[in-house]
Amino acid sequence: MIALQGPKAVEIADKVVAGAADLPRFHIKEIELFGAHGYITRTGYTGEDGVEIMLPNDKIVELWAALLAHGVTPCGLGARDVLRLEAGYLLNGADADQTRTPYEANCGWVVKLAKENFVGKEALAAQKAQGLKEKLTAFVLKSAGVPRAGCKVFVGAEEKGTLTSGTYSPLFKGIAVGYTSADVTAGTEVEIEIHGKRVKADTVKTPFYKNRV
Repeated sequence: MIALQGPKAVEIADKVVAGAADLPRFHIKEIELFGAHGYITRTGYTGEDGVEIMLPNDKIVELWAALLAHGVTPCGLGARDVLRLEAGYLLNGADADQTRTPYEANCGWVVKLAKENFVGKEALAAQKAQGLKEKLTAFVLKSAGVPRAGCKVFVGAEEKGTLTSGTYSPLFKGIAVGYTSADVTAGTEVEIEIHGKRVKADTVKTPFYKNRV
């Protein structure tokens, strides 16, 4: 699979895969490309518009060459991780896992308590009624530094939580998310401990960057 993401992604994809531009967001369709059967989806994990093209392994090199011929710039997981964090997308296994509830991860919109029954309904209803003790919180550093998973978050002398994801954003300096006590809300100034040094940061709401998709 090759993911093609960015403002011109769909335009370029349409030159390689006929009809790519007509595919609605969050849809998938079968394709025939380079003599092989495959699939194209219009989703993404970057906050940008784009597509994912899936072909057999022996045809991926041809697809790669075709995309490069149209001016596509290759990038790796590091670039993708910056983009997904700017967009406020969670990383499974880090920002969300089986130890956290949707409410704690700021994903309460996926919970439908009015539904007749589902696994965990009673626990989620109780948590919503009682209020959260911890929640996923977002930060922007106020000076130089690169926050990373595992960094501690402080308000004054009190440790409030731990980062689960962090990076350097070309747009916003250092950005990060992590689980803190629920009293750390947007507007709260905190300190994040990076390599033994505390760096001031503002608590903000996500996404850090809102794109058009």
